[in-house]
Amino acid sequence: MTLDASFLGSGATGMGGGPGMGVRAGWSASTTIDRKQWGILWNQTLDQGGTMLGDDVQLQLDVEAAKESPEGAKSPAAAKK
Repeated sequence: MTLDASFLGSGATGMGGGPGMGVRAGWSASTTIDRKQWGILWNQTLDQGGTMLGDDVQLQLDVEAAKESPEGAKSPAAAKK
């Protein structure tokens, strides 16, 4: 399976959006698969004709990662977690 991925960006984060607490980054990826290739074979014929399920399934993956700064780890707010 191949995903079409894109890096959405990264930046420093902190209290009120200011720097000092760490860094966050985001990615987004998507692909379309054929459900039958993954063993999902069930389907239902509708009264009006056609079937209930299509063969294509779109997958969407959105990821956010955070790296805390050493200074942020020592803050009172971080100690309460």
